Amino acid sequence: MTDAMAISGIKISPPVLALQLRSDPATRDWTPRLCRLLTAARVNIAFMTAAGAGSRARTLCCIDPEQRNEVVRLIAHDPQLHASVTFGNTMGLLTLYPHRGSIPLLGRVVQTLHEAGIPLHGLASSIAALTLATDYERLEEAASRIVDRFDLPRNVSPLKPTFTVRQQKRAH
Repeated sequence: MTDAMAISGIKISPPVLALQLRSDPATRDWTPRLCRLLTAARVNIAFMTAAGAGSRARTLCCIDPEQRNEVVRLIAHDPQLHASVTFGNTMGLLTLYPHRGSIPLLGRVVQTLHEAGIPLHGLASSIAALTLATDYERLEEAASRIVDRFDLPRNVSPLKPTFTVRQQKRAH
């Protein structure tokens, strides 16, 4: 494609488990409370995005599926979070590293996935990366569509991490 936009690389995540948090309209945003709970328990947050504020806040958070039971147990002890958090499906994260990216790049990425019928559950960006959350079973297809539509450097293919880092409490 002659008008392909350049990206410097792609990373494909291992499976992650979605947690959806909806704040209670009668109360407030429980996102900070969830973050404190997960941080105190040393649960890695692979991805988080939020929309809205206060009582209208909605948060999508992704964790390692192996930590599901621990998070269920933690949330069960907090009535507000227990009523507000639902566990979703297994998702995958596709992280793109734009090369002098721009707003049109974001639009083209979203359009590429939409045209292929690949769901986009969340998206987060920084100056260095654009991360998209989609169904894990469609993650390879999403990466393939991006590779076909964008310019990557020679000999660069989607990176798949071969290890996972977990936080653990130090033994004293």
